[in-house]
Amino acid sequence: MALPTNYNMNKYLAVIFERDSEYISHPRDLVTSVPALEYVGQIGQLQDSHLYAIPLAVWDTFDMRQLETLRGIASVQIQEPKMRVKRGGDDL
Repeated sequence: MALPTNYNMNKYLAVIFERDSEYISHPRDLVTSVPALEYVGQIGQLQDSHLYAIPLAVWDTFDMRQLETLRGIASVQIQEPKMRVKRGGDDL
């Protein structure tokens, strides 16, 4: 099941936690450390990877170092909307 996203309202960040991170068992606690975030959910079956939303109104002033310097975070990746391409009759 795909996670609900609204790219017209939010920017999305995939946060990958280190193996020994306290956030792996409590990913919602990251919102306490970085209040601009909203927890969206786990990414697939990857227990160390979680999706967070930041309202676009806050995005321009958001400092990524708030996340990147926290202990227990391996990486942060900005997610872009996936563009679907309609296939023409020749592609079938």
